[in-house]
Amino acid sequence: MDTPPAGPNNTDEVRKVLTIIYLDAEATILPPENLYQQKSLALMPGAEVGSVPETPVNPVLFRA
Repeated sequence: MDTPPAGPNNTDEVRKVLTIIYLDAEATILPPENLYQQKSLALMPGAEVGSVPETPVNPVLFRA
């Protein structure tokens, strides 16, 4: 399921954003199918398609 981007900021002030995305610890990266997924992959430095996205900036927080 793709989540659309936030709507435009129609004010004169900068809008601050905080995004947290939780993934299953065993999830693997699929090939990006659109620009938004390509940008998400860029936020996982060192992670590759087919691998678990466990990187220094994307740590696994809990394993069951």
